[in-house]
Amino acid sequence: MRRHGLTGYIRVLPGDYTEESGASAARMRLGDGRLPTGVFAASDRCAHGLLCALARAGVTVPGQMSIVSYDDSRIARRGSPDHGGVCILMSASSGNAQ
Repeated sequence: MRRHGLTGYIRVLPGDYTEESGASAARMRLGDGRLPTGVFAASDRCAHGLLCALARAGVTVPGQMSIVSYDDSRIARRGSPDHGGVCILMSASSGNAQ
């Protein structure tokens, strides 16, 4: 984002990898009235909490916001396909480690 001149739009919120952390992040953003158009969540569990809290608030995903997370866990594959996941194949990427 920095490379594309979007530094002012970067928001990193405190949290961990739990559903509650994702829900807390959603409540923080809903409370300040500054919803982003997209979120990268650190885990699928966090994304699930975010997604649930947004749905309760009437925010549509992916209509009003896109969510991408990192894990490729079961929680991302069951239920609603409202967020995308990233799966990194460790055997493929480990060869690039220096």
